[in-house]
Amino acid sequence: MDDVLAKLAEFRTVLLQYDGWISAALATLQSSSLSALSTAAFRDKLREVSNEAKEELADLVLLRRLARDLTDGPRDGSHLTATVVEADRKWEEFCDALAECENEVANRERQLEQFEALKAVVTEWLQTMQAKVDSLEPVALNITTLQRQMTLLEASNID
Repeated sequence: MDDVLAKLAEFRTVLLQYDGWISAALATLQSSSLSALSTAAFRDKLREVSNEAKEELADLVLLRRLARDLTDGPRDGSHLTATVVEADRKWEEFCDALAECENEVANRERQLEQFEALKAVVTEWLQTMQAKVDSLEPVALNITTLQRQMTLLEASNID
């Protein structure tokens, strides 16, 4: 009986810790502030959450083992089984949200690469145009011709 009580207490402790982490992780992944981060910061945050998930997966495995141990025999373990099923559902929801965020980061990185490639092409074109403009000979303006043209324009505007 003491063994069952100890396992049940451990189950509750691990469940509380797991639920707290998975709820916070899901809130982070579904937060609009995460999407507002720069691509590099977004990628770093996802790595951090992913690394935490690897550690937290051990808690889910422990929950499953404890529930299995507690439901062996004549005891009714439907509540424990339902709790583990819900923990598994949250884990899958977390994995889906993480995958969605990772796809978003990959898309951002691809777009950034395309932008940088286009920027390089445009910069090269601008440098080529600048070199062509710089190679043109200066053209001298005849001040008398310009004054005559201005006088004609002013006369045509008055009419």
